[in-house]
Amino acid sequence: MKLRWHEDAKAEADAAAAFYHDQQQGLAQRFVDELEEALHRIQRHPGPTAR
Repeated sequence: MKLRWHEDAKAEADAAAAFYHDQQQGLAQRFVDELEEALHRIQRHPGPTAR
């Protein structure tokens, strides 16, 4: 499965990373790493999850 970024979602992620960058050194990278891991999980298991 290939994911595509919606323009608004990309802008929001970029804004969040910039915000975290201003808050604490390394925080923006942690945010990006977590976001990428979440996207990889979605690619591996695109169906609904049971809760």
